[in-house]
Amino acid sequence: MSVRDDLVRIIDDVLGDDPRTALLAYHRLTAHELPWLEQRVVMHARANDWNWATIGRLLGRTRQSMRQRFDGATLALRPDPHLQKHRQESAYRRIAEDVRRSYDDDPIGW
Repeated sequence: MSVRDDLVRIIDDVLGDDPRTALLAYHRLTAHELPWLEQRVVMHARANDWNWATIGRLLGRTRQSMRQRFDGATLALRPDPHLQKHRQESAYRRIAEDVRRSYDDDPIGW
């Protein structure tokens, strides 16, 4: 799924009839997608030699705040909402394997 399709789906969910789905989609949009999109547009403008004052003015911010926030930044990867879940599952699998290995090495110690 493309970034555009994913964002359209999130916005459709925000505007949908199910309050739970709308709230979850809004949270994902504001907590994950909008910061990434802001960074993307700022880095794109800087790559095209736009100055901090112009970028700040167009985004309703000061030159100083834009420079403090984005100076030296590189474009981050788009957040993956499933990444945290995968990391937790991997950590749980490693712990379970360590426990199993410990038990296999010393079953009486348990």
